[in-house]
Amino acid sequence: FAYANHLTNIKVENCNGPIYIRNFTVDAQHARDKGIEILNSDVYLERCSVSRANKAGLYADNSNVTLLRGFVAYRNYELIDSTRTGIPFADKRINYESQDSYGAGIYALNSTINVSSTFQRDIDKSTEASGSVYDSYTGSIPSPSVEALFCLSRNDIGLHAVNSHITGGRTELDGSSTPRFLDAMQLFMELNTEAGIKLEQSKFDNKGRVLLYGNYRGIDSSDSKIETDCLKCTDNQAEALLLNNSTFTYGKEPYALYTYGTTNQYRFDQVTLTDNGVHLKSNNSTIVAGQASSVPSVFSQFYTSGAFGVTNPLSTGSTLNNLLPSIDIAKNSDAELVHFVGNRRADLGTLNGNDRPVYGSIVKVDKNSSVVMRGYHKFANILAGPTGRESHIHHAGVFCNDNSIVSFQGPTVIGSLGIDVLTDNNSKMEFVPHRDNDGEL
Repeated sequence: FAYANHLTNIKVENCNGPIYIRNFTVDAQHARDKGIEILNSDVYLERCSVSRANKAGLYADNSNVTLLRGFVAYRNYELIDSTRTGIPFADKRINYESQDSYGAGIYALNSTINVSSTFQRDIDKSTEASGSVYDSYTGSIPSPSVEALFCLSRNDIGLHAVNSHITGGRTELDGSSTPRFLDAMQLFMELNTEAGIKLEQSKFDNKGRVLLYGNYRGIDSSDSKIETDCLKCTDNQAEALLLNNSTFTYGKEPYALYTYGTTNQYRFDQVTLTDNGVHLKSNNSTIVAGQASSVPSVFSQFYTSGAFGVTNPLSTGSTLNNLLPSIDIAKNSDAELVHFVGNRRADLGTLNGNDRPVYGSIVKVDKNSSVVMRGYHKFANILAGPTGRESHIHHAGVFCNDNSIVSFQGPTVIGSLGIDVLTDNNSKMEFVPHRDNDGEL
């Protein structure tokens, strides 16, 4: 973005509007707690950015805020004597403590934030502008979704929603680009030191792609509902998805995603979780696929690979250390994993203490919980342990414990593990044809 309008803060209060604020950059210079403050108002922010606020880049309270054609929030956190508050990012895995307060790129309280697409308007206006210079112009028009950057970067928390609704986005469908991958809106949360997204009693539903890269946690959800078309979490230091009393629905729109390739960097499945400490941890929560029919033709994979979480990140060869489960479903949780891939082939190359038992290296199901893995002729369920007998002989790939159940439905491959599936304490494993939630074929 390029700006001719520079401010240290914007405040809108008690205005029904609609009010349009376009092409402003706000730099609070760590002298203000809030960069853009919207109170009891309806406001449209078009191609704005905000940085260096102590508490919130964009603060919305009891308001409706629509973000158009891009929004960037950068380095919103508190400084004390020129030093950033809180535990340094690299130390959190070793010595985690909650802070009294956090700086957020967007903080929404009792509000609605709509990440809105102006796709067709931008196509029409770009064509009109080109035609005014070149008669009967029929050439290419830039994809509006590519030009609209939505990125919350290097804050304490990227997006923090409390009793709020975060909505919007755009799918890959009915666009103008080749490949159609370029027509979907992308929402980036990257390098935030506490969480990319933190939800408290809120709803987050997004069309298009939600991308969480290099945060401490990807999504930290409590008492909330999440609905996505395409979710990718990569290089998050702790949990990519931490769900407490929450519901996560993936693949909510029934269409097959475009993907550039099969390597971790380029793949975009309904859910892609790669190189995180723990991919998914669920307590009293539900994970479910959104598509009810034609699953093989619509879904690619629920893909996980490269979890690196351990109980003691500072361990040496003589220090007790255990690998954490890459997926941990516990405390009355239920998970439906469609075309599940649990790939741990290269996870243990440099891990000290990898000779110790791991209960649920790929998936742990615990405390009255259930997991259903659904494989089909196009994509089987695949669970693969570490390469080399010495690296996987002490691993139970799937561990089902304490009145829990794991169900493998359809084609399934499990290998390179000491024990493929282990159950204990009145728990159950089953390998069966496809069944519905009532157990019917």
